[in-house]
Amino acid sequence: MALDRLDDRRSALRAALKNNRILVAKDILIEIYDIDSALRARIERLDESAWGERLNGLMTEIAALVEAEVSRFPDTVGHVLGSRSLRCHQTMAGRLIGRGRDAISDAASRCMKLLGRR
Repeated sequence: MALDRLDDRRSALRAALKNNRILVAKDILIEIYDIDSALRARIERLDESAWGERLNGLMTEIAALVEAEVSRFPDTVGHVLGSRSLRCHQTMAGRLIGRGRDAISDAASRCMKLLGRR
């Protein structure tokens, strides 16, 4: 389901770029990166599976869409879709923040179970 959702977001990104809806495309791209990051963080040995191959293929297609959009402008002009902040989960700090958030969430969930709350 997550890969189908990612594929749907890829199609929406393509449509947004085609219609010059850059801010919409930015929001879609953030969601795409979040899905990619969550899948890679939570599924062990994902790259060794057919799902991992499909994920890599989708992300390659998405990167090509973004690159085609960004390359329309000179190198001296920045583009919102080329911003590193969109891919913050790919940095070491972004990965640590995500894992810390997961650890806190898991700990809170365990405490609630111990207290008999759901």
